[in-house]
Amino acid sequence: MAEELYKQEKPRVLVMMATYNGQEFLSEQIESILRQEDVLVTLRICDDISSDDSFAICEEYANKYSNVIATQNQRRKGVGENFMQMVYEDIALDCDYFAFSDQDDVWLPNKLKAAVSALKNTHSSDEPTLYFSDMVNFSDKGEWRELAGFELCEQKPYTLLLRNWVDGCSMVFNKALLMLLRSKRPTSWPRYHDVWVHMVARFCGSVIGDYSHVHARRRLHGANTVGGHSRGFASTQDAVASFRNLFTPSQHPMVNMAKMFLAEYSQEMRDSDQKHIQAFVDNSESIKGRFRIALSKDYWLPSLRSRMLMGLAEVLNRH
Repeated sequence: MAEELYKQEKPRVLVMMATYNGQEFLSEQIESILRQEDVLVTLRICDDISSDDSFAICEEYANKYSNVIATQNQRRKGVGENFMQMVYEDIALDCDYFAFSDQDDVWLPNKLKAAVSALKNTHSSDEPTLYFSDMVNFSDKGEWRELAGFELCEQKPYTLLLRNWVDGCSMVFNKALLMLLRSKRPTSWPRYHDVWVHMVARFCGSVIGDYSHVHARRRLHGANTVGGHSRGFASTQDAVASFRNLFTPSQHPMVNMAKMFLAEYSQEMRDSDQKHIQAFVDNSESIKGRFRIALSKDYWLPSLRSRMLMGLAEVLNRH
């Protein structure tokens, strides 16, 4: 009886994992999630029609563990929709906290425990709150901290409109934020799921940025799904098209995401944030406005080179 009562007191965390052709490292990540300390984990896996053995591996774990649920999509949905569909499932309503998981990382045993503790001890459960921590990137080239130098982004939150510095795999959030996310359901995701969740939390709730602690190891192996785009020119036609774009309103996904966010959450946002995001959208309509964004001190990255490239990409409509 005492043991069952102890289990009931543990926070329930829904871990949402999206998989696609990740068979090589998938088992190691699933095992690290199932070894999380002092929380009750439900691992929900959605496979996006992998052509390798990823789904078979997920099914094997689902058959072995009652707290693992694995399904495969009927059509290819892509990263953003594959992750976000799990936010809207009924199973989420039975949990207290929520996390996204990539298929090829390794979580340290205290990852969820540390996040839940920070969320419980610093903010009311009624306040939509997102927690994230640093992680160690590792590859055959070595190891380095993902968020080294990014602390000052907390003072420049509108950087998020141009560059998301918080990866989904580092996020854990409370039920109040889940319900705020569930209150809207866009039909498309111009940028990735983690950008949307970060925007909702930062401009409609609260964010806890833990830059001091590492709770996961992120494996970089050349086949990761990333959100970057080339800033170069693939061809002469590409260069000409980019030149024409200098004088036309921006239709870049970053601008479209900002427009969509304003349409969905204008009533929940702080007035100052709403005005700034609207100004970002308006300025994106002309080359003069994009220069204004590029030269603004409201957008910041750790190095001068990265800030210059971000500004150039904004002017050229090539993020």
